[in-house]
Amino acid sequence: MINQFFSWYIIVQIITVVALPLTTTFLQNLPGRGYAFAKSMGILLVSLILWLGTSYGLMRNERGGAWLALILVALLSLYAMRQLIRQINASQVGSSAKNRSIIGRLFAHLPSVRYMVACELIFLLAFAAWAYVRAHDPAADHTEQPMDLMFMNGIWHSPTYPPRDPWLSGYAISYYYFGYWMLTTLARLAGLTPAVAYNVGQACWWGLLLLGSFGVAYNLVAFSLIAPSGRQLSPSKDSLSTSSGESWSAYLGGLMGAMAVGMTSNLMGQLEWLYANGYSIDRLANWLSVRDFPANANVTNKWYIDSGWWWWRSARVIEDLNLVGDRIEVIDEFPMFSYVLGDNHPHVMAMPFVLLVVAVALSMFARSYSAKYQGAAPTSPRSISWLTKLSGLMPLGAVGLVLTVAAAGALIFLNTWDFPPYWLLLMMVGFTTIWLQTRGTSERGRSEKARDAEESNEPELPDNISPASQTLLSVLGQSGLYGLLILVGALLLFLPYFLTAQSQAGGILPNFFFPTRLTQFLVMFGPFLPALVALIVHAWQEHSVDPGKLITIGILVYGLPIIWLAATMMGATSFDLGREALDRVMLPPDLSGHWAAMIQRWTSQSGTFLVVGLLVSLILAMIWTRLASISIEHIESKKNEQARDQRRLGVTFFVLLLAAIGLLLIYAPEFVYLKDNFGTRMNTVFKFYYQAWLLLGISSAYVIGASWHRPFTQKSGWIAPTMSFVSLLIIVSGLIYPVAGAYSKTNGFASTPSFDATDFVARYSPNEAAALAWIRENTPFSAMVLEAKGQSYRSDFNRVSTMTGRPTLLGWDGHESQWRGQAFGEMALGRAEAIERVYRSGSSTEITQTLIGWEIDYVYVGPKERSEYQLTTRQEERLAAVMDLVFESGDVRVYARR
Repeated sequence: MINQFFSWYIIVQIITVVALPLTTTFLQNLPGRGYAFAKSMGILLVSLILWLGTSYGLMRNERGGAWLALILVALLSLYAMRQLIRQINASQVGSSAKNRSIIGRLFAHLPSVRYMVACELIFLLAFAAWAYVRAHDPAADHTEQPMDLMFMNGIWHSPTYPPRDPWLSGYAISYYYFGYWMLTTLARLAGLTPAVAYNVGQACWWGLLLLGSFGVAYNLVAFSLIAPSGRQLSPSKDSLSTSSGESWSAYLGGLMGAMAVGMTSNLMGQLEWLYANGYSIDRLANWLSVRDFPANANVTNKWYIDSGWWWWRSARVIEDLNLVGDRIEVIDEFPMFSYVLGDNHPHVMAMPFVLLVVAVALSMFARSYSAKYQGAAPTSPRSISWLTKLSGLMPLGAVGLVLTVAAAGALIFLNTWDFPPYWLLLMMVGFTTIWLQTRGTSERGRSEKARDAEESNEPELPDNISPASQTLLSVLGQSGLYGLLILVGALLLFLPYFLTAQSQAGGILPNFFFPTRLTQFLVMFGPFLPALVALIVHAWQEHSVDPGKLITIGILVYGLPIIWLAATMMGATSFDLGREALDRVMLPPDLSGHWAAMIQRWTSQSGTFLVVGLLVSLILAMIWTRLASISIEHIESKKNEQARDQRRLGVTFFVLLLAAIGLLLIYAPEFVYLKDNFGTRMNTVFKFYYQAWLLLGISSAYVIGASWHRPFTQKSGWIAPTMSFVSLLIIVSGLIYPVAGAYSKTNGFASTPSFDATDFVARYSPNEAAALAWIRENTPFSAMVLEAKGQSYRSDFNRVSTMTGRPTLLGWDGHESQWRGQAFGEMALGRAEAIERVYRSGSSTEITQTLIGWEIDYVYVGPKERSEYQLTTRQEERLAAVMDLVFESGDVRVYARR
């Protein structure tokens, strides 16, 4: 196990070193030079190159292909290093630094040793800590863990693109599987099996999550503290030419980012602990109205709360009730719950790369504030093409643009739900950056024109249109093109995925009857709400909001959802447009119609809609007001304090963007949800809230970190620091959840440690374990092995296809239907009947015809096949008559087609 852990760790470190020149050049505008994201960037690029090479038949899905992909990333880094050297030489002409060796100047480009050591320690400690947890809970035997392992084995044993679906023979995987591809890519490099990579990879991903959260929050706080120090590439070796106290506040912000995003829980963690330890919170619990709490909770007087799955309840805080009072499940996961549960789902796999995209957006935004110190004077937008200008938003030109497209587009492939909010973030940051550059050019032109007129004693001719109005349409067009370029680029780069991807999504439905209860919203996002209040207070004191803009935004924020619900209800009741949203609910006898039901629900449960709408209105109004007043002339001030103040204004603006997108993700499911197989808003709330947690966690971490240095308190008085301290206390107290949750889930770390996700089969069914080992060693990867039709969430079904990657006729059909939507019916046609015919009802002739017709190579007879199809000795004799018995251990047999 130690060898397995360090094999993976060493490979990640090699990837980090290889990708470091590319990452630090690409993200050079960040105070931390992007060091915290080198691991994620390297893993993304190595996996992407291998996937593209395999997809187009240029590389092989094997260990050699993975090493070749790593070498290609190294070549990209060499190119980036060459560009960086040129930039350094150009920026240091005439300075004393030019006498240093080029190696010395490259090392000077890196952040401080203290920062790099902090990053490495956070990753290593998190990786090691969660590897210890996974080693004591390795079995992929519950919830959807078998699904995750099946995808990994299917990818591992697929020699070419597209990777096949082991649960539906003859078809490719129809799921966003890039996270699984990444795990298998690292497993190939480290020489580990998918079963081991399942657990070691999850521990690694937790390390990447905490490291990325630390990096984003650190850079936000640090950037607001930078004092410019002349025309040089690296303002200071420490990246912070500030006092020691201010420097440490950046580290505090970074640590809070790691805690808030990846370690703490919603308020259920604290409530569970209080109740378990005998504190009387019944009245509070009844008011909060969380399902089964405290009814199904126990007073144990134990620090780890209970030995059961008490931690599960925190992901079911939000609950909908239909019109007759029946409960409708809603999922509200957050990262720490996902890791305690142990699923390697796409929403978990995507998180480190979401943070990478946030870092890309922040670096792009920071470039506007550091262009003068990078030796890149703004140029007139009329003098260069729009593509050249858009490429100039990030270092490395066109290569930087491709890296942005790769990072953002990968979210579609990792977890499609994550792409829209971060595409919007990149668009907003692109708009702001282009606005600053274009407006600054316009202001300089007007200043020069006025100076020329003054020198020639000629009156200046007034402009009928303000500079802002003259440039707004141009900036909107260019930022729109930037967003379109990212979208089209992502579609082209990941085209092989889209060629076989299917979906259950069937459009958008209005949420007529299920507004979120305010108390449950408070339990879910309680750790971040005080910090959001602090952010709003600080931003208001820093730059007051135009009342007219606030009123306009408020009318839109509240009015548009009301109009949407009223219009769609009218269409459904009067014209049968979108009628299915009504057909999914049952009216109680005391309500006369759907209109009455909707009005009654929204008047009695509108708290979340009103509170979140108010927060969204305030933050959007602040963004609008600040955008209208930002001037590049202020940014270029030669006075350190004035420039630093402008940086703080800019960072606050960026954090407001993050908070606004996070709150909009919470606000949207109040009145709209995605139509899918579930028929409810469960999945929409789940996926939107997951990203809202990340964005609000980062925003809160910045506020907490920034509140420790004087300029923050000077601007906002006592309210903002006090509220940020409240959030700090809640977030820190929530750390009981991962500690107690891991202790409970692992049964007190009592089991024999192992990283193998399939070890449990040998303990509970050694005959099946022996059969699985025989199949791995004696059958080709493409062999089709028939087994009983699967049942969702049951790990005792489909063990052959799940744990060996050999395809079977039909696995978890409920999940296959979710992944493929309406197309699944035709794909699965006749498969269940064929399985029934082989195991139970068919004659010898019919069995032979079925084996040939469905290209079945082997038939597996295990405990589930016997129980599900009541397989008798006589029926098995029919199999033996037309097939060869090639393996037998106890009651487990494997037959081969003759």
